[in-house]
Amino acid sequence: MKARKPHLNQRARLGFTLIELLVVIAIIAILAAILFPVFAKARAKGYQMTCLSNMKQIGYALIMYKTDANGTWTPAFRLEGRPANWVGPWNTEKPWFGYDNANTGGQGDIDQPAKNKIHPGMIDPYLKDQRVLKCPVKPVEAQSIVAGNGWYPQNSGWRNPPNAEYGPMTKKYLGPSSVWNFAGARDEDITHPAYTIIAWEHWAYVPICNFLERPDVDPDWYESPPNDPYLRDHFKWIHYDGANVLWTDSHANRLIYDRLRRPMFVCNKKIYPEYR
Repeated sequence: MKARKPHLNQRARLGFTLIELLVVIAIIAILAAILFPVFAKARAKGYQMTCLSNMKQIGYALIMYKTDANGTWTPAFRLEGRPANWVGPWNTEKPWFGYDNANTGGQGDIDQPAKNKIHPGMIDPYLKDQRVLKCPVKPVEAQSIVAGNGWYPQNSGWRNPPNAEYGPMTKKYLGPSSVWNFAGARDEDITHPAYTIIAWEHWAYVPICNFLERPDVDPDWYESPPNDPYLRDHFKWIHYDGANVLWTDSHANRLIYDRLRRPMFVCNKKIYPEYR
């Protein structure tokens, strides 16, 4: 007796049909569209947390410098004579952290790569790794992402009382004219350490910033910063429109531009009515 041949529909299928393949591809595309933004946001959050950790390391270095300086914060810049064994270009203004401050004119440009020997900074001996000054979001050739609080009395637009606003690194401008040379504040000058900014992330050509202090901005701003596109662009808040900020009690957190308040930049907050 002959064996019966299996019916065509009972035969083992050797592959997928075109329709099935298209369905699978469509499902994968939908999942990718959903998950890729999630992965990108997670990666950006990871960068932000890395920078936040770096900022805390900078804070510890600043505290150690202050301790060794008998309670005086590092100045943003100070004059320094050229060492006898120094080879290459020299800039007389010693920065608060080290970078090539002779790669361009003036005080150099931290947003551009180093071309010369790094000019040692005042907190460098207290930093375990110079890479904490960088940010993974920025191009690798940039020397740093950090700017110190550069508010100083002679530049203040606040009128009552005048010339009373200053940050931890810039209590007094020592001159001579056209040279960056400052004296840092002392611990007792800071009335609210947890509410006083000493440094933050932003794109600047030097590691110091006082754009929101300038008299030509808005000398009366207090509760919220000026809604000026130029100022917003200047700060370049890089972590989802926010930046990591370091305070004088050494804690760090993320802050957005609209949450800035004038007293955050000033050591002696008793000059403002609400603190008297």
